[in-house]
Amino acid sequence: MPMKEEKRKIKAQKVLESLTEREIKDLHRDNPFITVRNEAIRELRSKKVEHEVIGLVTGLSLSQVKNISDRRGYKNGHREVTQADLRGIRRSFRDLWKEIIKLLGDKKK
Repeated sequence: MPMKEEKRKIKAQKVLESLTEREIKDLHRDNPFITVRNEAIRELRSKKVEHEVIGLVTGLSLSQVKNISDRRGYKNGHREVTQADLRGIRRSFRDLWKEIIKLLGDKKK
């Protein structure tokens, strides 16, 4: 059993090395843009990366990765916007607004 886990960790390391910084950020479980994360997970699955390895890379559980890659939660192939998506968007706009205010404040000095 430990041997399989070591092999998965090595595969996960190889996957991480093949990804860009942006792709790694997109895959992380704390990404507020769930649809972006889920599409990145499906992309890895289309490249035949194992569910367990994706779980190690993303920090998600095996069942979450399987549900995402199997497109569960979709109706007619489309996903409805959830409250979690909206919270992520609001958080991003709030952070953007803070940066704008900070930049405008620096120009006044």
